[in-house]
Amino acid sequence: MTPKTRNSPITGAARGTLSALLLGLLLLTACTPGDPAQRSSAPGSPTAGSRAPQTTAGASTSTGAPTARPEIAVPERPASMGSNSIQTAIDVAVHVTELYGYSWHTGDLGPWDAIVAEECEFCVVLREEVADLYANGGYATDGEIVGRYAEAALADTPDTYWVDLDVVVRSRMVFTQPNTAGATDPAERIIRVTLDWADGDWLVLDIAEVAPEHSLIDQD
Repeated sequence: MTPKTRNSPITGAARGTLSALLLGLLLLTACTPGDPAQRSSAPGSPTAGSRAPQTTAGASTSTGAPTARPEIAVPERPASMGSNSIQTAIDVAVHVTELYGYSWHTGDLGPWDAIVAEECEFCVVLREEVADLYANGGYATDGEIVGRYAEAALADTPDTYWVDLDVVVRSRMVFTQPNTAGATDPAERIIRVTLDWADGDWLVLDIAEVAPEHSLIDQD
């Protein structure tokens, strides 16, 4: 039997308001990777149907004074990150959401690049979107993610994990030019992070939105 947690509340350093947002995931078309035990693709490989983050689709255009940009520190690595366990996989997945938001807030992609795999299509496109936004004078402000539950399962490949995060994503503003911003709508999402433990460290293989009926998290 594949071990997994039982709708574990996000607690400790991972509880409540995270220091970032999953901006692009707000704008994804839902994909359904299916129950892990029935997936035909190789465990840990990028999920077919994953969508890249978009900064314009579904956003409304508004004008006004730019929102003040508070300084944001680089998210700290979880204390448990040097170990291989389901709980650590959850901690790392939450850390990934923090790095995602940090990248959008600051344009600093170094911490993101250090933890994501080259074959992670979603991760690569995120990098391109953030780099393009900041290279053209844009930036992102506001918004937050409120984490509620997390559940994880071992994949069929040793030391590979699926982690589903149940989150509330609040509104985010993305300024693409002076006094012009695209606004995302607040929404509830289940995000799946696929992680691999190798050579004493963690690597992100895929990030995707998961439909509730395909999530590891019980909907009762």
